[in-house]
Amino acid sequence: STTLNYEASNEDDNYNKAVGARVGVLPIPGLEVGLSYYTAEVTYQKFVAEDAAPGSTESKPMSLSMVDFTFQLLPLDIRGEYLKEDTSQLSDYVTSTSTDDQGMTMTESQSVPKNRTGYWLQASYALGTGWIPEVIIRYDSSSTESTEVANRTTLGFDWWFDPSLVLKVAGAQNTVKMDGSETTTNYYVAMAMGF
Repeated sequence: STTLNYEASNEDDNYNKAVGARVGVLPIPGLEVGLSYYTAEVTYQKFVAEDAAPGSTESKPMSLSMVDFTFQLLPLDIRGEYLKEDTSQLSDYVTSTSTDDQGMTMTESQSVPKNRTGYWLQASYALGTGWIPEVIIRYDSSSTESTEVANRTTLGFDWWFDPSLVLKVAGAQNTVKMDGSETTTNYYVAMAMGF
């Protein structure tokens, strides 16, 4: 078990810096395929361990591997991404400690998801501009070694009134499968403006 310290500090405890890179290729007009990799040594303070006293720190490696693509044949846009996370060497549990407004210290132990994988696929079709929306459908999925699987299907509409002003309306169905299956539905309305 480990503890994560959220208190402010002016010390740099991230001695092992993260390294990441992405390479993109354009095999045909309108198609881009990218490969990404990220690796880091995660440094944390041990809470309880057989081989070290409480308060000592250790570093363990973790990495992310990703493949992404974008295909555009306007007004059609199709894109997606696949991600694999390797956290097999991290502790199975961490203990996070925080302090509330009254100075009370709260400690919570939670499991660390191991070796997550996930992907998403999205297709959009612009019917027009202004009050004529762009139709978007998206599917997301993620899973862990503990067999927890989360899926989400989203249908949305974007109204582009200007290249930097968009109104978004969407509905999403979320399904989480672990010991049982739980499905929820969410609705979203948002407006974004770029500067």
